[in-house]
Amino acid sequence: MDKRYLNAFLAPPKFTIGGIELDYFCARHFITLQMINSPFINPNAKGLNGKDLFTALRVCSTKSWLDSLNKLTLVERWRYLLIDSIPENQSKALMMFGDYLSQSMSVPKIWVKADDKKEPAKPTNIPETLSMVVILMTKFGFSEEEAWNMPFSRAIWYATAFSAQEGAEISIITTESEEKEKEDLTKLEEFEKRISQSVKVNRKKNKK
Repeated sequence: MDKRYLNAFLAPPKFTIGGIELDYFCARHFITLQMINSPFINPNAKGLNGKDLFTALRVCSTKSWLDSLNKLTLVERWRYLLIDSIPENQSKALMMFGDYLSQSMSVPKIWVKADDKKEPAKPTNIPETLSMVVILMTKFGFSEEEAWNMPFSRAIWYATAFSAQEGAEISIITTESEEKEKEDLTKLEEFEKRISQSVKVNRKKNKK
C-alpha cells in the first residue's frame, strides 16, 4: 500500500511549535499564505525572518479565515518574542515548520510518460486550489467549510482520483514501487562491485 496515501488519510500531521498548536495544513492555509506573500509558499520571496515564521505559524493554527487576521494577543506576542529573540528557538521552529509542510504534502506521485505526445491541456487562469475545492464540493458533496479545511494532501488525493475516473490517464508511483526499485538498484550496484572486484583479481593474476 502506498505510504503517501496512508499518511494523507490515516495520519495527517499535527505539530506544536513554540507553544502554538498547528492544525492540519489545508487549502485555506495555503491561499492565506499566498495572499500575504509568505516566503514559505512564494519561491521568489527574498529572505526569511522571525516575523515570517511566526505569521505562518499563526495562519496554520487558525480555524477560520478571520482568525488569521485578528490582532496578536499578549500570549501570542510573548511566544513571538521567545521564537524571534533566541536563535536556537528560531532555528528549531524553522526546522519543525519545514517538517510540518513536508509531511502535509503527502500527495500522489504521478507517473508521466516521457514520450507522451498528446496535445497539452489548454491553460486556465482559474486557481488550482479553487478548482480542487470545487471538485470536493460538487463531486464529493463536502460543504464549503469542509473543503477549505480538509487536510491538503487528502484533498489532492480526492481530486486526483476524480480526474482518473473522468478519463485522465493517471498512474500513481507508489512508495512500494519506489522501495522495490531502490532495492533492485542496490542489488545491481552490489553485483557490479563483485564483477569489478573479480576483474581486478583476474588482472593481478594475469600480471603474475
